[in-house]
Amino acid sequence: MDSVAAMFGVSKHSVWRIASEKNSRLTSERQKARYTASCSKCGGPCVSAEHPSKRGVGRRTPVAICQSCEGKSRRIRFRYDELGQLAAVKCETCKAFKHPEEFCAGVKFKDIRPEGIHKSCRACLTKLRQDYRERHKIPCRSCGAPCLPASEKGPRGADSRLCRSCWLESRKKAAA
Repeated sequence: MDSVAAMFGVSKHSVWRIASEKNSRLTSERQKARYTASCSKCGGPCVSAEHPSKRGVGRRTPVAICQSCEGKSRRIRFRYDELGQLAAVKCETCKAFKHPEEFCAGVKFKDIRPEGIHKSCRACLTKLRQDYRERHKIPCRSCGAPCLPASEKGPRGADSRLCRSCWLESRKKAAA
């Protein structure tokens, strides 16, 4: 064992740990016993909550769930109650399940999304629109303050490239 350890540059204890059949069998049995559990959803065999893979980034609390149940829970966007009625929808922006009335729905979404429901809730859509408008502001031609382009001012938006305060001043001057 000393010559093998010297050849690989490791301690002889490391070589003994790998080479010993009895030790490797006990280690694997201990690991199986420690990391084996039953799924909390379907009851099938799975990795326990103590397994290192269950402590990844983004996991709030480690739970013993088999791979198929975990995959299904990540894919599910709609939750139904016992009567088959739509009970909750998952917002793709904030990742929270919310009541279906908190989502925009209409004919224009029927063709592209199941249930005709938008992928983000109204609160997230408002925040996304605000962020978009902040990113696409242009400088005011008069004072240089950021203002919205004409395309973002609605159907009656004038292409004056003026901020609200400068536009109001120009209207006052025109009326006088």
